[in-house]
Amino acid sequence: MFRKQSGASITNVDHYGRLGIARGDSYDKVDAAYTKMCEDVVKQGLDEEESNRRISLLKESYDILSSEEERRLYDWSLARNEMPDRYVWPFEVDITQTPTQPPPPQA
Repeated sequence: MFRKQSGASITNVDHYGRLGIARGDSYDKVDAAYTKMCEDVVKQGLDEEESNRRISLLKESYDILSSEEERRLYDWSLARNEMPDRYVWPFEVDITQTPTQPPPPQA
């Protein structure tokens, strides 16, 4: 089930931006970006509290974007916020699905 973080709207955080990747990037790219970003935090030589805070934020984004179900819900929420004037079908934002036909016409 999708985890709503910190009582905030699920779309208040740019999880893609936090990991430095684009929507539609593969799950392998999510893994690689998370590893690189965590390594970068460690290399910065921050105090332990700040380092842990930043890694925790990266982990939050990684957990959402590396889970097929949570990523699908996050992407769908983003799309619905970006296009409030029309209904966005979940399959339209699911990177694991290749649409075989266009979405139904809007009323």
